[in-house]
Formats: sequence, structure tokens, C-alpha cells
Amino acid sequence: MIIYIIKPDKTLILSINLKILFIMKKTLQLFVALMVTATMSAQFTVDNISYSIVSGTDVQVTGSTLAAVLIPSTVDDSGTTYTVTTIATSAFQNNTTIASVVTPSTLTTIGANTFRSTTNLVSVDFSASNFTVLPGVTFRQSGIQSIKLPASLTTIENNAFRQCTKLTSVTVLNDTPITINQYAFNSFVDDGAAGTNLPGATLNVPSGKTGAYDLAAYWTEFGIITDGVVTLSTNKLEQELGFSFYPNPTNGVVSIKSKQLNNANVGVYDLNGRELLNKTISGTSSEINISNLASGIYLFKVQVEDAAFTKRIVKQ
Repeated sequence: MIIYIIKPDKTLILSINLKILFIMKKTLQLFVALMVTATMSAQFTVDNISYSIVSGTDVQVTGSTLAAVLIPSTVDDSGTTYTVTTIATSAFQNNTTIASVVTPSTLTTIGANTFRSTTNLVSVDFSASNFTVLPGVTFRQSGIQSIKLPASLTTIENNAFRQCTKLTSVTVLNDTPITINQYAFNSFVDDGAAGTNLPGATLNVPSGKTGAYDLAAYWTEFGIITDGVVTLSTNKLEQELGFSFYPNPTNGVVSIKSKQLNNANVGVYDLNGRELLNKTISGTSSEINISNLASGIYLFKVQVEDAAFTKRIVKQ
């Protein structure tokens, strides 16, 4: 049916084809329905873990009501199989139910603030995953006690573990220590504090790599570094033998005192692990002159029989 609108002088103003108008209306209704369906299917929950579509068949985890969260590598919804590639920014922030997390090999991205303020979180196992960056404040103020990091990791950003005062065990899979910022494991509250400040924490490293981590900046500040065979308990040995290094910072000469040195070997290394000086010392006091070295941070590794510890010295 066609409706004509005509002026009194019989001039045609408008003609309306009702059939076409009806088709247009139905098309618009169908389009709106499809858009609503697409929006609804972009978010879904399977086995108490919530997801949203990132692109194509890739999805990100957006939360969970579980205490023990085992994230799968793939998940099915409405006949489609999706790959879990991401944990969304703030996905579990302030979640007080979550206690443990295990992630899959398909995981390639972690969002910032993901586990921030998860006060009942105890353990996280990232060892199978393949992300390269652990963002800043990922675990800030969480209750995490133990974490396993993936071999793919290349960067731990500022404050990733800030104020994680319960953290006592960190496992790394990298043969070569990655570079970390001085605030990565900071457990102090104030923003001016630096260093890992984890004298009671254990760093678990790959076999034969205790020495490499013992010489690596900031990793060396873990109280215990072990590969399961060789264990370096830095603080205990330093305290038992009564070692002291002064002045620190120094302009050149570092005095070393202890109860009894007994042919201790002292190696001086830069932050890249290169040995710059080596000296065997005995008695209760000795000196090492680093006045010819450039200003910066150096690691004094003290070897006493089968045990060793490392001391950071600042050269002005």
C-alpha cells in the first residue's frame, strides 16, 4: 500500500510505501536484538569464573567467587571454545574470598592491580604461564605468602609486591636473573623506602644458579637463596661471624671486621656480576680499597668455607 500526501492544488508532497516502512521497522528491531545478544554473549561465567571476550575467541578472566581458582587454558560457552589469554585489570582487587590461583600456559597478559588488597590470598602459581611483564601494584597489600613466577618473565614493575609483608617464598625459573626495580618487593608502607626488605624470605632458584642470584641487584637481599642443593643464608652467616663493613657509603677504602675471618675470600662485583677485585683476608679486620672504581653500587661476596653472603656497598 502506498499513501500519497497532496496539497490542495494537487501538488504531490510525499508518498509513503507502507510495505517498505514495515520492512525497515523489522530490520531495525532485528538489528537491535542482535546487538543486545552480542553484548550479552561478550560476558559469561563458567564454573564460577567470569570471563569477557577480548577479541575473536580470546577471553580474559574478570573475577571469581571461588577460594581456589584454577584458571583453564580454554573455556566453552554457547558452542564456542575460547582461549584464556588474560587476567583483566583489577579482576580480583579487594576480593577477600580468593586464597590460591593457578594459571595456564595460554596466559600471556596480567593487568595492573589484579590481586591488590586480596587479604586472604596465600599462594599463586604462574609457573606454566607465558606473560613477560608483572605490572606495578599487582599484589600490593595482599596477603600472599608464596609465589611461583614464569620463565617467560622479563620485567617486574615498581611496587608489584609492595606492602606484601607476609611474602616468605618466591620461586623463579629464569637461569639469568632478570633486572628488577628497587621497589619491586618493597614491604614498607612509606614511599621513601627502597630495597626488597625480605630478610626472612626464601628465593628458590634454578639448579646451580644460587651464585648468580646472590650477585644480582635486589635479588641478593633475600635472606635465603637456594636451588634445593646449595643454600646461601646471608643474614645468618653475617650475624654469626659478627661481620661489619664501614664506612658505607665509602669514598674508597672499606674496612671489614669480624670475630675471626679465617682465610675468608672477598670478591667485589659490579651489578652485572663481573668480578672486579678478589682478596683473601684473615684475622679480625682487613681493608679493601675500591677507590679506583667508579661511583655506584658494588657487591662484596664473602666466602667462608662452604657458606657465603653478599653485602651491598655504595661507592661515592
